[in-house]
Amino acid sequence: MAIATFSFIMLFSGVISWTGFPGVLIFVLLLFFGLPLLVMAPEMLPKAYQDYVLPWLPMKFLYEGVRDMLYFKASFLNQNTWALITIAGAGLVMFFFETFGKRHKATFI
Repeated sequence: MAIATFSFIMLFSGVISWTGFPGVLIFVLLLFFGLPLLVMAPEMLPKAYQDYVLPWLPMKFLYEGVRDMLYFKASFLNQNTWALITIAGAGLVMFFFETFGKRHKATFI
């Protein structure tokens, strides 16, 4: 769960630093429409949510990874954990490129 939290924070920080305030709106809409859907079984969701909303939710990997570890005896480094590590890496790269980019070059020594 710590990896999922870290990946979500890094993705959030990267998008916010890259886009500014519109990034907050993206995540508000994503969480508003997405989190209630994660409680339901994927088979009960409409086809549009299964195809277009559910694959974009970062916390989906947390739920599926924990489910695989608890019920299907998967290892800690399963497919969902690697997806979360990739999401965290992408957010970290976006954050560092924006932080150390041309706009902020004058503020560094």
